[in-house]
Amino acid sequence: MAYRIEKDIVITGREVDQIIVNGRNVWPQDLETLAERQPAVRSGDALAISVPDTNGSNTAVLLIQCRNPEEVKKSDLPGHLRKLIQQRFLIDCTIELVSRHTLPRTTSGKLARSRAREDFLNRIAVRQSLQVSTAAF
Repeated sequence: MAYRIEKDIVITGREVDQIIVNGRNVWPQDLETLAERQPAVRSGDALAISVPDTNGSNTAVLLIQCRNPEEVKKSDLPGHLRKLIQQRFLIDCTIELVSRHTLPRTTSGKLARSRAREDFLNRIAVRQSLQVSTAAF
């Protein structure tokens, strides 16, 4: 997707990357930039994706890789980011802290959204199957 300013063309991103939650259009790069402005998050350590939720809509998910996810949880970075995203973009967002070097990248080193989405959905499926199996006991 792009737009034109006089003779210049400004590329904003791929249409398939756009996150649409409850009729609101949000660019994943905007969520990532907001996360990377936090002192605990380094540039390139945030990745935003959209995943289907249980009622057939989409949910925004922000994956943040950290050196020590437990330490970052204690600082309430996820809660702080959720509030900022709600205020700025008027959407709810799931924040997941992941270990360093776990966000998938392309061969050229760019973050791979489609693989990250796949990995996230697989993690959710595993968690749900574990909950079902432990509930049986």
